Amino acid sequence: NQKQSFGLRCQCAQGIRAAADAWSLSSADPKLLVHLFSNSGMHAWTELLQSWNALSGQDLEEQGVWLPMPLPAMSDVLRGVILDSAPDGAVTAEACIQSMVQSVAAAVSLAVSTGHDGSPEKKKETETASKRAVSAIIGGNSIVKAYLRDKPEKMLTKLASSDTVVVHALEPPVPMQFIYSKDDNIILAQGVERYLQEVNERPSRKGLALPRVWCLEKSRHCFHKLTHQEEYRKCVKLFASSTMT
Repeated sequence: NQKQSFGLRCQCAQGIRAAADAWSLSSADPKLLVHLFSNSGMHAWTELLQSWNALSGQDLEEQGVWLPMPLPAMSDVLRGVILDSAPDGAVTAEACIQSMVQSVAAAVSLAVSTGHDGSPEKKKETETASKRAVSAIIGGNSIVKAYLRDKPEKMLTKLASSDTVVVHALEPPVPMQFIYSKDDNIILAQGVERYLQEVNERPSRKGLALPRVWCLEKSRHCFHKLTHQEEYRKCVKLFASSTMT
């Protein structure tokens, strides 16, 4: 779902309901660990923080909202945030186009590759057709790229860039883990490092340990968990065990 869209807000509402349902069935104190990917994940986190802030400590029944328990303050439940390939509050137009083209290619690939009757011959045919479709979408003569490049640059960058100011204002001071790559051509390392510096300068984080940083030399956007599986697993496991216990 797109940034600030109704669909994204509905997904955030479902996430809040799922958390409240799980906590209401447990005798343990509510805890939340956020693991987000790319600016899309950051858009969702921004919406979730705003929705949570609006509902926490309020008379939900009066607002027509039903949850199995009162929603605690985010500062009472959030234990840590892991940011993978994110965020960038000033994405370039070309990076926006690259990201959108890849999303379209992934959706088309899935649609084409599953359009078979289950027989080996048809599976092979749809697999070949899927590869051709992806090549046409990401290639130099891509009609998707041409369509996007015809759009106003400001419109593209506004949709793709993170609203970091909102997150700085609403995110409680908790341990953070940044995972990103120097050769990411969608969310540039400079964008992540700019946000990291802003995080370190938040008055609310004074006295808190600096965020953990794992910066890879070469790794595709959001593919770190696949290209560096063992190291990624260890990194996330160590962070989760130190924040959720």
